[in-house]
Amino acid sequence: MLERPAHPWTPPWDKTMGVLVRAETETDARQLAQAKAGSEGQGIYLKFGLFEDEAAENVWIAPEWTECEVLTAAGEPGVILVVRHGA
Repeated sequence: MLERPAHPWTPPWDKTMGVLVRAETETDARQLAQAKAGSEGQGIYLKFGLFEDEAAENVWIAPEWTECEVLTAAGEPGVILVVRHGA
């Protein structure tokens, strides 16, 4: 998630914060991530006065909202990604 004062992940409730996928291309990876999206980008909290919940379509496909990085098997063993947001 890119740093912005207002973005589709604020507030963080019911939103996917990170996705780690295996795909042949970046386009394929972004489409797989979008398929697992939560409410990010839907702007559902705007009606409750939370104006930092920016509405944006397909946030996982759009490079202005999300980053894609190629991961290889090189490196030390360990956990790659844990995205947890408890209430």
